[in-house]
Amino acid sequence: MSIALLTGLGAKYESMVKTFDNLDDFSLQQVKIKLASREERLNQAKAVTEAKARKQGNG
Repeated sequence: MSIALLTGLGAKYESMVKTFDNLDDFSLQQVKIKLASREERLNQAKAVTEAKARKQGNG
């Protein structure tokens, strides 16, 4: 099941998929934790980019 989940992820998650490919065994819980962490980092990066764009627009 975890493999099916990982193969459906987009390019933004490629590095994470490669990490799991290198592991012999992993649980669905590990996948969920990593996905949540990656999603949070992506959201933070997006927020920073948007804040910089707003700042440049006002300056």
